[in-house]
This record gives sequence, C-alpha cells and structure tokens, in this order.
Amino acid sequence: VYDLKALLRGVDRGVPREELFDVMIPAGEFDRAALRQLSGARDVNDLMRILSTWGSPYAAPLKRGFKSYERNRSTIEMELALDSFVAGHFLSAVSEGTEDGRIIRTMISTRVDTANVMTLIKVGGEGFTGPTLAELFIEGGGGGVGGGRLSKSDFLKLAETENRETLLTALAGAVSGRDFSDVLLEADSEEPSLLEERFEELVCMELFRAALSDPLSIALPAVFIYMKVREVKNLGTITRGKVFDIPEDELRRILIYPWQSAPA
Repeated sequence: VYDLKALLRGVDRGVPREELFDVMIPAGEFDRAALRQLSGARDVNDLMRILSTWGSPYAAPLKRGFKSYERNRSTIEMELALDSFVAGHFLSAVSEGTEDGRIIRTMISTRVDTANVMTLIKVGGEGFTGPTLAELFIEGGGGGVGGGRLSKSDFLKLAETENRETLLTALAGAVSGRDFSDVLLEADSEEPSLLEERFEELVCMELFRAALSDPLSIALPAVFIYMKVREVKNLGTITRGKVFDIPEDELRRILIYPWQSAPA
C-alpha cells in the first residue's frame, strides 16, 4: 500500500519512471518486476488498468476514489480508499476469539482512528463538503473498519474549522480517550508530521504494554518491528539533517524517542 501511494503521487505528477522505481520497495504481491511495470504507467487511469488486468484486490478501492480524482486532481481519496480496504481486510482476516487477534484488532483500530484524525487536520478548511468530505472518513463501529475515537458526525462538523490551532483544541474535546486528547493538546499546530509520530507512539505503547502482560503473544514481535521502523526513520532524519546542515538542537527535537514514556 505504501508503494501504491507513492506510485499514485509519482504518476500523477509525471515523475520519470526510473526515479519513481528507485523509491519502491518490493513487498507483498509487488516484486521488482511488478513495481517496474507499475512505475511505467502513463497516468493514474493506466495504473488502475494494470492492476485490474492482474486481478489485484487493490484495483477496486482505487476505482472508488477515481471519480473524486477526476474532479479535483487530488489523490487523497484514492489513498484513503486503500487505507480503508486494508484495514477492513485485516479485521476480516484476524480471529476475534484469540488474544493475538484482540491485540492486532486493537492495533488496527488505533491506526484507523489516527488516520481519521490526521485526515481532518490535513483537509480542515480546504473546502471539502458533503459527500466528498464524507468519503474521506474511514468508517468505524463494531462491524466495520475503525475504532470510533472520533465519530463521523464530529469529523464532518470539525472539517469546517479553518484555523489549525483551533481545530486541534476542538479535536481534543471531541475524541474519546485521554491518550488521544493529550496528544492533540500538546501538538504543535505548525508540524502535523510530528503529531502523526506521536499517534504512532500510542500504537507502539499499546503493543509494549500487551507484550509485558503476555510475552508469548504476537505483541512482542509486533513491538520489535515498530522499534526497527523507528530506528530507520531516525537514521533517515539524521542523514537529511547532516546533508542540509540542520542545527543539532533542532535535529534532536524532531528525532523520535519512543520509550521516553514507557511504563516502568
């Protein structure tokens, strides 16, 4: 899905095939040969045609967001359609009757809530209205795809808020769960990317606590993967900081310290 999102953005913006292929990472059903062919798509419609020809399950959610793309030339609805599809796929595949299933469902639920909150922050005041705005929300609820910390009605109402600082305060009051509320109240309105990392930390901490409670569960390998991902992100940040001469104090501020709030 990360590869597909990068492909959507790159093909839409006319990024040269080789430059686009260089940032792809073979994963899942997309090996290097598949990614090379997808990187050569003439446009977004051609990208969907290739996926449909292969019988890829990702073709259907992309088609759902394509009408919006044709209207506003933004890939955001296609990307969110992918997020919704993947979350639903995982939840339908994970057993409800096991501890490992409960842990994974909680993780997916938190990630869906994070996606809805971040979408609202990114599109707030951008003029999305009616059905178009509603399609940006990943549905929650017991039989659906989400966790429900932010209701759809609050999502639609808060989307009219144009000032980001005001939006963050209003969101903190609208979401359920003190963990989400605290992150929003402490957020820097000018740096939404750092806010997204704070939400990622909530997912990581949920897994960490589950691993402490049951070290033989899926939580232990899952939290290890999160730690490795964060190591890579930090290395990338440090590398860019050195290349662009970012002051050391600023670089330290934007690094991720995932265990600073870990329970004893």
